[in-house]
Amino acid sequence: MVYLKSFKKSLVNVALATIENKDPLKKVGDCDLGCEYWEVAINVALVYSEPLPRPYGQFKTIGDAIGETIAWPFTLVRMCLLTVQIP
Repeated sequence: MVYLKSFKKSLVNVALATIENKDPLKKVGDCDLGCEYWEVAINVALVYSEPLPRPYGQFKTIGDAIGETIAWPFTLVRMCLLTVQIP
């Protein structure tokens, strides 16, 4: 699980996501990822109105893309440490 950082305010976490692909030739929407983007699946939106850096189809914001894969700049992806409580 990773945090996606805002590209407008890089200190703000806008979503929790899963990295799906880092292959620059992988297409997301109609575009290759290229060397600056990774394909991520949005698991939880933290800022629903955050615009996507590469909108496509009906996906314009983080809120629109919950459960879908999008392209996100890899420089704005941060590992998150989840703590698990064992009963």
